[in-house]
Amino acid sequence: VMARIASVMAIAIAGEAFLMFRVPELSLPRPTAPSALLAGASSAIMTLLFYSGHFLAFIGSTASFGRDKYSFRDNRTRILAIRNYLAAPVIEEIVFRRQASLIWACKPELSRVITPAALFSLAHLHHVRTVGIDVVLVQLTYTLLFGVYSAYLFVRTGSVFAPITAHIICNY
Repeated sequence: VMARIASVMAIAIAGEAFLMFRVPELSLPRPTAPSALLAGASSAIMTLLFYSGHFLAFIGSTASFGRDKYSFRDNRTRILAIRNYLAAPVIEEIVFRRQASLIWACKPELSRVITPAALFSLAHLHHVRTVGIDVVLVQLTYTLLFGVYSAYLFVRTGSVFAPITAHIICNY
């Protein structure tokens, strides 16, 4: 797991370096602390509203949320918690939202949203080895929809912190 996190992080950093040094005519947005906080808070509220039905279904239920599956406190699952709640949301949103939106900036708006969302969805195809094709087809569908939603958050707020926040909530 650590090797995969490190390799994906290296790709994200290389992508940022390419965009900053190879494509100087693109002005890369530099978020301010207040704008990042506002983007993160507004996307958290909107994403929690989307998941409110899920949360309400568990009120009074004996079922547990997925959050019990991975814990930062549990030595056995700490690395998976880091992957699911920190590394994956940050790296995937930088690569599939920020970098992809800059790479496809000259394309029509629909292409700028759908193409990175489709690539984000396909990046989850490797799960077929562990859960099977039927589960992966459902996962590809909802990751495509989530990718479109994340692109919307990025475009509307102009900050990568909005989709990162939504991604953390979604994974939780």
